[in-house]
Formats: sequence, structure tokens, C-alpha cells
Amino acid sequence: MSVEFRVRKCGSCGSDRVRIVSLPQVIRRRADIGALVFGDVPAQECLDCGERFFPSEVARAMDKVIRERVAATRTIELPFFPMRELAAT
Repeated sequence: MSVEFRVRKCGSCGSDRVRIVSLPQVIRRRADIGALVFGDVPAQECLDCGERFFPSEVARAMDKVIRERVAATRTIELPFFPMRELAAT
């Protein structure tokens, strides 16, 4: 499914130099369900300040997956890094 998104101004710096990019992975975390990985995520990126933000359609779709607990198409294994231990060394 292909969806066209209207490029808007950057919410951080106000620049109108914004482009559509595709993020390979976006991880959303929730205490009640853990981490969810979304792939090939359309986003908008400001060419002046580098801020990335999601079109409202994409943000709503991610929220719906979380809210309705949509079944994942596949499961992946994620590496774990114990930062408290790593930072102490």
C-alpha cells in the first residue's frame, strides 16, 4: 500500500526544507507490552535541523497497532545491553 503524505514545515525550526524518508526501524516502548519494532516507516526529515517526525497517518497507525494489540507479521530477536554494567567499566 502506498500513501502520499503532504510535506509540512518542521515543528522544531520552522523550515520548509523537509523531505520524506523511510526509516528502516522504529522502536516504540510501552511498560505494559514491551518493545514493538515497526519497519520501513515513512517519516519527514528537516534538512536544516535534522528533526524527524511522523506524518499523522503513520503515528495513528502505530498507535492503533499498540492500542488494538494487532498481531505481528513476524517476531525478531533483539540484542540486550546491560548499560549499568557497561557504563561501570
